[in-house]
Amino acid sequence: MLTFLHLPNESVQEGILPVVRNAISVQEMGKTIRALARSTADAPTGKKVVSNANDSENEVSAETIRASTISFSIEYPGMYRLPRLLVPQTPHSAPSMDTSLLSSSSSSCGSEDHLPSCPPLPVDVEVFKLLSYGPTAQVWRGCLLSGQGTIPIIVKMFSKRNFDHMKKEVLAYQLVSSRYLDDLAPLYYGVFTRPDQSWGAIVLSDAGEAFRGTWKEAGFSAQELQVVWKHLKTLHSLGLHHHDLGPRNVAKGRDGNLRLLDYERSSLGGGSCPCNELNTLEKVFDSLADWRQ
Repeated sequence: MLTFLHLPNESVQEGILPVVRNAISVQEMGKTIRALARSTADAPTGKKVVSNANDSENEVSAETIRASTISFSIEYPGMYRLPRLLVPQTPHSAPSMDTSLLSSSSSSCGSEDHLPSCPPLPVDVEVFKLLSYGPTAQVWRGCLLSGQGTIPIIVKMFSKRNFDHMKKEVLAYQLVSSRYLDDLAPLYYGVFTRPDQSWGAIVLSDAGEAFRGTWKEAGFSAQELQVVWKHLKTLHSLGLHHHDLGPRNVAKGRDGNLRLLDYERSSLGGGSCPCNELNTLEKVFDSLADWRQ
């Protein structure tokens, strides 16, 4: 369960995997909760918060604390493109680059002067369904829960021995996201690793259900083959080669859009890659339908 995802004050060295660090303490988070509770008649659990002269002794229910205290500061290059809170908005609605509120003197919530006038509601991450368990990663379906609504998400978890695969996938999603190609791949919300580096996870929007079987068995229409082809050509134009594109790596969302998934075998290198990915796919599609425009 995650709540507030604060932007970093400074990025870490490029090429280094990010780390979840500096968990915000119960005492610090209690200040935010009390400020939130004062703006409502009741606490989230239905009980009023008792206030007195010494604010540090205010009574906050254990249920409220438990639901709101797992907060993390994230140090990660490129995190500035994410919203300050992981709530229903795309990564492109980037906040102001002013990080003065995240300086060492304020990010610790040492004074209520640093709290926002309208404290944000807690955001919980709930992962509830294992979709696949492969040799390099586990893929889970879940959702983000907040007072503003629910967002379906996918969490892809990698063990430490597979961090090289995770890094390739992160770089691919970073590139696609930086070009605002939200119809080509899932929205990229971030990547996080345990402080002991035992495992990491990529958080993405839920792009829908992946196709199954071979290209012939999957039942793509001619129009859908055109979309997949255009997506792959776009990736290659960015210098990104997928290297593992099959029906299982194409998802169809409720909006009808097709998006390409699973970049753990991808490479970035433009013309230096000798693969025949486009030519191979072109021949396969030619054998299936009259798909060319």
